[in-house]
Amino acid sequence: MAMIYADHNWRPERALELAKAELEIRKDIYTYDALAWALYRNRRYDEAKTAIAEAMKLGTPEPMFYYHAEQIALALGDDPRAAKYGRKLKDLNPEFRP
Repeated sequence: MAMIYADHNWRPERALELAKAELEIRKDIYTYDALAWALYRNRRYDEAKTAIAEAMKLGTPEPMFYYHAEQIALALGDDPRAAKYGRKLKDLNPEFRP
């Protein structure tokens, strides 16, 4: 539910609340991605950067992780890092559409 809220930018505060609660139970990369995206939607970009780093630490070839990482890097003004994530995203899935 946190990802649905965050993806559509509906109730971003609730998305963050749900992602944090889920992280208490599941400390996996997908939950860290959900947390990162909810933090991003709440404009907490530095915290989102930390959370997306946790999501990506295993190098899982998940295009959505790279999209989220790209958007977070852009929000932080880190254009070179955003471009790197964007290239990896296109390598993984040239047809990706957010």
